[in-house]
Amino acid sequence: VAGTVEDLPSDPGVQAALGPRLFLSHEALREAELLGFGSLAEYEVYLRMPDGELREALRSRLSSRLESERVRLTFAEERAQSLANGIRFLGRFLSLVGLAALLLGSVGVASALHVFAREKRDSAAVLRCLGARQTPAFLAYLAVALILGTAGSALGVVVGIGVQQLLPGFLEDWLPVAVRPSFSPTSAAMGLAVGVWVSAVFSLVPMLAIRDVTPLQALRRDVEPSSGGRRLRWTAWGLLAASVLAVSAGEAPRPALGLAFAGALAGAVAILALAAWLLVRGSRRFLPAAAPYTVRQGVSNLFRPGNQTLLLTLALGFGTFVVATVLQVERSVRADLTLSVGEGRPNLLLFDVQTDQVESIVALVPEDARAEVQVSPLVTTRIAAINGRTPDELRARSEPERRPEAWALRREYRSTYRSFLGGGERLVAGAWWDDAPPGGGTLPGVSLEVDVAKSLRVGLGDTIVWNVAGVEVPTVVRSLREVEWTRLEPNFFAVLEPGAVDGAPQTALILARIDDPEARAAFQRALIEGFPNVSALDFSAVQRAVETVFSRVRQALAFLAGFTGLAGLLVLAGALRATRMQRQREGALLRTLGADRRQLLAVVAVEYGALGLVSVTAGLLWATVASALTVRQLFELPFRASVPLLGALAAAVVGITLTVGLAGSRSLLSRPPMATLREAMDA
Repeated sequence: VAGTVEDLPSDPGVQAALGPRLFLSHEALREAELLGFGSLAEYEVYLRMPDGELREALRSRLSSRLESERVRLTFAEERAQSLANGIRFLGRFLSLVGLAALLLGSVGVASALHVFAREKRDSAAVLRCLGARQTPAFLAYLAVALILGTAGSALGVVVGIGVQQLLPGFLEDWLPVAVRPSFSPTSAAMGLAVGVWVSAVFSLVPMLAIRDVTPLQALRRDVEPSSGGRRLRWTAWGLLAASVLAVSAGEAPRPALGLAFAGALAGAVAILALAAWLLVRGSRRFLPAAAPYTVRQGVSNLFRPGNQTLLLTLALGFGTFVVATVLQVERSVRADLTLSVGEGRPNLLLFDVQTDQVESIVALVPEDARAEVQVSPLVTTRIAAINGRTPDELRARSEPERRPEAWALRREYRSTYRSFLGGGERLVAGAWWDDAPPGGGTLPGVSLEVDVAKSLRVGLGDTIVWNVAGVEVPTVVRSLREVEWTRLEPNFFAVLEPGAVDGAPQTALILARIDDPEARAAFQRALIEGFPNVSALDFSAVQRAVETVFSRVRQALAFLAGFTGLAGLLVLAGALRATRMQRQREGALLRTLGADRRQLLAVVAVEYGALGLVSVTAGLLWATVASALTVRQLFELPFRASVPLLGALAAAVVGITLTVGLAGSRSLLSRPPMATLREAMDA
């Protein structure tokens, strides 16, 4: 033994474990005479072609010739398919997190600029009184917003570059691949451009409020209506919607999915706006007159003149929607990765087991693992006819759409028979044996994997005659199955109905899981001593490698989801601070009228509690719908809603809403009312 080879890049998964790899020199191979008549050797040629278009052109040009010569052409991406789910899911999830982070940042920008516009409205009115025209005043404040946005974006790029250099070192054990950070001027410029563009687009709508300020609003700001500007507002909203649409389509794996994501965002905004409208109308109409004063005052704040119910509902609900969507998608993806290579899967595969050896071999398995042993009969078959036509007749068909693929006709099928569906199988058409219709008369049934059925050009009700050790066995296609080939367990193209080939020559595959390495080694020694014809494959090493990759992917997903959740909560806190000054003025007035500390806190708690509950409810409901569609359409996985997760998120958002609201009210409790009222008069 000259050495060992670890982490062979080709044939990941079960294929790498179906036999111990032994590397020989060409000279030793010739001396061993293993390549003589009857050899089952296959030859592989590796080509390096970095250009994807050239590879596709090669396949198109040589496909017919390769098929006639029974040569398979496979790309590296296809060979890595057994590990592709985790990497593909991580890439798609990164796109989703990127969109979520951008949208959350946009909500933060919009909230900050809304506060900025409200605070500068009086100054703009004074400028109008001094002779400033609408457009110059608007452009002046817009320039200030753009300067702030550019400065913030530049600072974000600098911080991002620093984090990029440091983060891989901290997350080295979490990431599924080795990451070597490198500075990309293009990415930095793109980040700066996106930041400036977001600042510009999201500043237009609040800055238009400054443009519409009239000189009289310097004296009657809460009474004097804004002047015109409806066309410009619609233009600003249209530009904002087009920007979100373009970013969603550009960041999504496919433009159609990006458009669907943008549609989900539009639906979220519409639902939240409807919830805010219902909250205002409902609180005004159904507020009981007999309710305590603090409740009536807190609820009436939702529909008072100049209320911020719509703004806060949109900010809170939209942030909740984005965070809940990301967290639920992450939970469903992690659940699927855990199911694909989770603990408890078999780690021993025994083959070439004779039927009279099964019971004795199962008895060798440790007693605590014996109940989980799986035995699958293995029958070697070939296709003798399909719907009465031989393979030669089928290959001679002139219509390509009716001619079965050559590989599916000529291959030797190692099939099984059983009365149940496997753990990695899902019925997509037809019915299983107990429910199968009598369409095939007395013929036994066969269940085909859906892709091989397409290759054979067969469907439900078609007949297939199998050659089993020289005996022809007719069957009828009863069902089609999807098979999860990446599971570390035997899967089959064809599963026959019990009774069809029970008496045929066959062997058995045995799957077992023995966790203790010493017990596993002892079992293999006893197996070799008692049954030398049986081969035992211990693919626990391959399983550990695959599980390590997927566990790191799961950890990366959890980190990204947690990061997005934290960013969302910060945006929510910022949105709630948008009405801090207004709360201080209202609190000063209430204290002047005789309200005490406890009553003020109760009023604030009622108002913010109602806002938080309505916003969270609407956001979570729509987030569940959007998450289900995203998981099923983008990741092609079953959606798994998590009630505890949604409950924890709802409690967190409502808690932050109350905390920020009450914390913002501390200053009005400790500060003399006269100081606040004087500031309001000076403003």
